[in-house]
Amino acid sequence: MSDSLRTPVRLAAIVALVLGVIAVGWILLGGNGSSSYTLIFQNAGQLVVGNEVQIGGVPRGTVDSIELTNDNQARVVISVEEPFAPLPRGTTAEIRAPSLSSVAGRFVQLHLGPNTRGTLEDGATIDGQKTQGIVDLDQLFDTFDAKTRRGLQQFVQGQGNQFKDVAAGLQQSAHYFSPSLSTGGQLFGKLAQDQVAFQRFLRSTASTMNVLAQSSPEIEELVSNASGAFSATAAQQNGLRDGIAELPETFVQGDRALTAFGKALPALTGLVDATTPAAPGLAPFLATLQRLFTGLEAPLTDVGEALSPTQPSIVTATAALPALQEAFGPMTTHSVQALDKLTPILSFLRPFGPELTSFFKSYGQASAVYDANGHYLRATPNFNDYKVTAAGTLTPNPPSTPLAGAQTGQTRRCPGAATQPSLDGSAPWDVGACDPKQVAAG
Repeated sequence: MSDSLRTPVRLAAIVALVLGVIAVGWILLGGNGSSSYTLIFQNAGQLVVGNEVQIGGVPRGTVDSIELTNDNQARVVISVEEPFAPLPRGTTAEIRAPSLSSVAGRFVQLHLGPNTRGTLEDGATIDGQKTQGIVDLDQLFDTFDAKTRRGLQQFVQGQGNQFKDVAAGLQQSAHYFSPSLSTGGQLFGKLAQDQVAFQRFLRSTASTMNVLAQSSPEIEELVSNASGAFSATAAQQNGLRDGIAELPETFVQGDRALTAFGKALPALTGLVDATTPAAPGLAPFLATLQRLFTGLEAPLTDVGEALSPTQPSIVTATAALPALQEAFGPMTTHSVQALDKLTPILSFLRPFGPELTSFFKSYGQASAVYDANGHYLRATPNFNDYKVTAAGTLTPNPPSTPLAGAQTGQTRRCPGAATQPSLDGSAPWDVGACDPKQVAAG
C-alpha cells in the first residue's frame, strides 16, 4: 500500500477509536440521563456512598452522598436512572440489606408511587414520613434473653459441625449460584419492563410494609412473647415429653367425655331454654351487685385499716385483753351459776307473762287519768263489802269484818286462773308447779 493511501486509513482508524472512547464514556458517565433526589432517614443504618439504589430488585441508581442534618437525621442524596426518573409522587424509600447475615452491605429500595399523581422534580426531597431505616441484626438479637442467645449460638455451632464434612461439596455447589442469580436478575428485569403491573405490585408491597411498620411495637412484643414461650417450653422438656406420652390415653378419655356430653346435651338444652326467660333480668342484677361490691370497698378498707396491727388503738386493746380476761373470768363463772339458779324461777314465771302484762295494762287504764295537769295516779283501795252465799247471791258483810269472804293464801295459781275456764281446757294451764284449784271467786 502506498504512503498516500496509508495516511487516510490511519486517520480514519484514529477518528473511529476516539469516537468509540467518547461513546463508552458517555454511556458510563450517565449518557442515559438521571435525576437526583434527597432522602431523609432517622438513621443511615451503615449506608455508604456508592451503594446501589434498587427498584423492584433491579439496580437503578447509586448513593451519591450522606450528611448529618442539624436535627441529627441522615440526609442521603441519590441518583436514579431513566426510564424510572423522574420518580412519581408518593414514592417511598427504605434501607435494606441483601440478607440477614450481611453486616455492612446495604442498598436503598424505592417503592414507586402511582403514575397518576405526577412526578417529582429533579432535586426534590422525600421526608422522613416516607422513608424507613433498617433494623440491624444486633437489634433483633437484643430481643432474645441470655438463655435464648446461648441456645442460638449452640444451634449455629451445631450447624457448623454438621456441615464441616460436606464443605467441599457445598463449595462445588456454589459454582451454580452465578447462573441462578443471573437468571433471577433477568427475571426481575422482565418484571420491571411491565411498568403498570410492576408499579401495582410495588404499591401492594409498600402498603404491606407500611402496615408492618406501623405495627412494629406489636411485632416486637410478639417476638418477645414468643421468646418467653420458647424458653418456658425448653425449661419443661421432661414434662412436655411425659405429656406427649400421655396424649393417647388423654384422647381416649376425651372421646369418652365427648360421648357423655353428647348424651347430656338434650338436658343441657332444656336447662338453657328454662333459663332463657330469666336472662334479660340477669344483667341489671349483676350491675346492681357490682355497685354493691363497689360501695363495700371503702367500708371494708376502713375496717381493714382499723383492724391493722399498726393502729395504736388496736395495740392498746390487744394488750389489755389478758387483764380483762382475768377480771371477767370469775364474774363470768358467778354469772353462769346465778343464771343456772334463775332458770327454774324464770321457767315458772314465764307462763304468767300474759297476766303480768295484762295487770300493768289494766292498771294503767284504771289509774292513769288525764286532766289539765297531765297524768296522775288515784289509788282507791277496795275491800270486799259483799260475800257470795251458797245460793249465789251477794250478801253485805258486817262493817266490823270488811275482809270477810276475801280469798287469801292463793300463791300458786295456774296461768289463766283469773278468768273463766276455757272450753278447750287450755286455761287454766297446769304447769306442774301450780294448783289448778286456786281460782278467782265466782
